[in-house]
Amino acid sequence: QYVSVGLSDLPKDFSFQADFRSFVDLWTEEDAFDLYQAAFHVEPVESFSIDGGRMWFADGFDATLIDGARFSFFPKSGYLGGSIYAGIPRFIEVGDLHHLTEGLIVGTNISLQNVKDTAAQLSARWRKLDVTKNDYKESDTVYLGLTASHQFSNIRATPNLYGDFEY
Repeated sequence: QYVSVGLSDLPKDFSFQADFRSFVDLWTEEDAFDLYQAAFHVEPVESFSIDGGRMWFADGFDATLIDGARFSFFPKSGYLGGSIYAGIPRFIEVGDLHHLTEGLIVGTNISLQNVKDTAAQLSARWRKLDVTKNDYKESDTVYLGLTASHQFSNIRATPNLYGDFEY
């Protein structure tokens, strides 16, 4: 059984979302529980938000499930906003709640905002597969990325120009 529970429209734009799966095999008496997401979002002051918990996170490179937090600042006026985040990567599989992974993801991004029909984001992320080992350079991966797009709204067909660079 798949279950989704959510709360929203609370003070300070607080919201909570939980998604999970529960499975019972009556023939073998085995059961399983997979927690896909249990995350909160809050905006304690204008233009600043905090997200935390087990959450799906897309940072421009891929979509990752992490147990972690993201702090974002996107002012209403101005052309730049950004966020920083850190967390432990998780994988949807039986037993993930009991067997911890030892990895770490840390990253940041800077986004262009308030420019008509244009979006751009510069992203950086460091991923360590196993933080318990002193094998620096062996299980580390650094990602750098630039994504940009512009939609030509003054043309009848409104084409969208999109580019992505990752290193």
